[in-house]
Amino acid sequence: MGKTACLHEVIFEGDSEVVIQAIKADTADQSMYGHIVDDILHQTAQMSFSDFCHVKRICNKVADASAKKVNVGLDFQVWLEDILRDIIRLALADVS
Repeated sequence: MGKTACLHEVIFEGDSEVVIQAIKADTADQSMYGHIVDDILHQTAQMSFSDFCHVKRICNKVADASAKKVNVGLDFQVWLEDILRDIIRLALADVS
């Protein structure tokens, strides 16, 4: 996503501590998420800077709600400027 959006320096937050640890250790194992870690490592290798931080799901409500909106089989979508109406209240609560 960072490359598609022309982002060169990115700090990613995720609520899966196991995945974040695997990314930081630069190890894509054969578990059910290994291919995802491998893809992330490949994509971020092309960035000037990237870091990964674990956050608890309760502290990441906007991302959690957005992820639940994803429908399998739809075209790739990136929301950079517009926030979905039902998620905007969560985003506003984050900044207040």
